[in-house]
Amino acid sequence: MNLSSRDIVIGPGHSLNELTNRLLTIIRAENHSKDLWEMYPGTFGLYARHGDDYQHIDNPEEVEYYNNYIRNSTDNSTVKDYKSSGFYVNCVADIIKDVTLDVDGNFYSTYLDMENYPMNRFHYLMMEFSIGAAEDLDYTKEPSLSWLCHRVKVKTEMENQYMQEHPNLIWVHAGQLLQKDYTSLKFLPHHMSVNHEKLLDPVIDKYNYLNQVAHPIIKDIVELSWEGIIAIADEYNVLPN
Repeated sequence: MNLSSRDIVIGPGHSLNELTNRLLTIIRAENHSKDLWEMYPGTFGLYARHGDDYQHIDNPEEVEYYNNYIRNSTDNSTVKDYKSSGFYVNCVADIIKDVTLDVDGNFYSTYLDMENYPMNRFHYLMMEFSIGAAEDLDYTKEPSLSWLCHRVKVKTEMENQYMQEHPNLIWVHAGQLLQKDYTSLKFLPHHMSVNHEKLLDPVIDKYNYLNQVAHPIIKDIVELSWEGIIAIADEYNVLPN
């Protein structure tokens, strides 16, 4: 295969990169009907995101290799010659350059823009505070409003920073995707000409249907102005935690 035509989604978790990866799979005319879901139970309810295993569903050994050595890559050694038309590397922003060095492909990354798209605060917090998501969280306690706003603020600051540090990535806007605006996917010559309404819209409809705000504290955070988020987040730095 032509490695330069690979669609490689890369970037931190809890940023809806799996959704971007799924949509790219569809516009390459692959596996339209094989949606797989990973469930995130947590303090604020159950969250569903796309699983990546559908790309290798008929090959258990390949699924294991993908999850252990491709999805969790920390350098370019395994992805450089990986013969797949598209995949997701879940890595922190600090090592994106290490993973992409001398690697052929089209690199995409997803950003949440929680300042301007408040609903993405819900998507982020549902994953961030799901059981087992982070070793430093005590899942027996419900997070305070100030802590949640603090996490939203920090995530946004980090997002803005690594977007500046990696201008050569194709930045996909999660908020626009969830409103069925696919402009930021930046379709390329090897992508088929898709009927968005027929192929992509049902994926977004199902995602939005499965993931709806239910918990009161999350509703409050979605409804807050950005100035309100910052003010409450700043309280986290002065109040005992």
